[in-house]
Amino acid sequence: MKAVYYAPGTCAMTEMPEATDMSDTEILVKNDDEETEWVGDRLRASRRWITIEPVIFTCLIAYGTIQTLRTEYMRLLISREHGVNGTDVDTGCSENTSSPEYRLEQRIQSETSLRVMYLLACSAGLNILSAPLLSTWSDHAGRKAALFICSFGIFVNCAVYLAVTGFHLSANFLFIGECAQGLTGSLILVIAVSLAYIADVTTKNRRMFRFVVIDTTLFFAIAVSQVAMGYVVKYFGFVPPFATMCAACGLSILYIVIPQLLLETREKDTNGSSATKQLSAMFKSLVVVLSVKEGSRHIRLALLIMTSFFFTLMFNGAMGTSVLLGLGSPICWSTITVGIFTAVTLFVGCLGLLVGGLTLPRCLKEHWILYLSCLSSVGCYLLTGFATSSLFMFMASIIGCIRNLPGPVIRTMLSKEVSEDEQGVIFAIIGVIESVASFGSPLMLGALYAKTVEFDGGLAFFVLAAINVVPVALIMILHGMSIRKGRMDKKIAKDCPTPVQVAEDVPDQST
Repeated sequence: MKAVYYAPGTCAMTEMPEATDMSDTEILVKNDDEETEWVGDRLRASRRWITIEPVIFTCLIAYGTIQTLRTEYMRLLISREHGVNGTDVDTGCSENTSSPEYRLEQRIQSETSLRVMYLLACSAGLNILSAPLLSTWSDHAGRKAALFICSFGIFVNCAVYLAVTGFHLSANFLFIGECAQGLTGSLILVIAVSLAYIADVTTKNRRMFRFVVIDTTLFFAIAVSQVAMGYVVKYFGFVPPFATMCAACGLSILYIVIPQLLLETREKDTNGSSATKQLSAMFKSLVVVLSVKEGSRHIRLALLIMTSFFFTLMFNGAMGTSVLLGLGSPICWSTITVGIFTAVTLFVGCLGLLVGGLTLPRCLKEHWILYLSCLSSVGCYLLTGFATSSLFMFMASIIGCIRNLPGPVIRTMLSKEVSEDEQGVIFAIIGVIESVASFGSPLMLGALYAKTVEFDGGLAFFVLAAINVVPVALIMILHGMSIRKGRMDKKIAKDCPTPVQVAEDVPDQST
């Protein structure tokens, strides 16, 4: 059976292209064969409430630990280079800007920001190459293989940090772990393949809820890793957290490998194609998904991808820089306060995701949810930029409780725009965009903070607030296209007869 629909602006019926999703046109007849491929492990996986979440949870705990302790450990090393000792680094935190202690503190802040930026850029830069290819490859080789690779990469990075902190090795060895994590896709691949897995086992009506659950699990896992982190580092050092994270990644790998725990949802490509042909096919898939122009799908995809880029750019840069801002004068956090702040920020984000993701779609369209998220983001960054105490920092986190909501909203919109066989490809493209954003964010914000911290540490956050103008403009364009499309569909429904499905090669039964 082939579905047919009306060409935009006319009553002329045409066949739906294979690469175009059924959701491209509102006036379509549902394909009766939509569920025919839901068999075997894929069907069993679709009936499970818990599937990919344990992998996300364990990998994210490890990733969040690295994100936070990377900055604190590098600051410790740089402080020792300047003659300041102790696990809970204290340079005096003087508010007297003319004192030697204050100038030393600002110098440590600047050097820490730059060195952390180099480590982040190394990992994120390699993600730009690895994450999209491995995510697209999962459409042919299966989701579990890609998940194993990225989980193993995070495990290697944790092991390197454990070795460096345990044996007091040179900080240059940390680049080995960051390279391993980057080459294997890192967090970007974990999320991309997990989203593709959920798209494999859910219908479009339930997909938004499951995507919200994934993002909530993501932030909750990182928040859990921060709850006792400050106390552990203060009293036991950096070795126990990294040892625990190695164990967490090991459990994640076991969950993936054991057949009956995580079920495969994609059939492996058994046609024996060479690696070169498979690589070529992956690149072609990435190009083809953006080349379908039916119903201006390519424009909507491009706008959604660009919007996702700017949201990722803002959030990824803000967390690490917020920690640096809090460690410096006049706020002067300890490692314990850093852990509490990070945990509170992420728990508030989880609550905002869960409550907002479940309630807002019932009364608002996707575009209005994105507008509200931008407003939350602007308020958060402005208040952080003006912060002179911990109270301001924590209030900023509360105001920004729904700034992460665009993630599941945009992914749901993208997933509805493409066909079933393009899920891995579209999330691979999102992986590229998020990798570029993760690469550019530390470069931009880290360098800006390092240059401006001596006279105004909050300037970097004012820049983040101003960047929101770009996604707001993109959302407005998308909103306008949606309104125009809705009016056109209503006009077609009023002026034209209802389209039907056309059967192919049906033998004449009249005789």
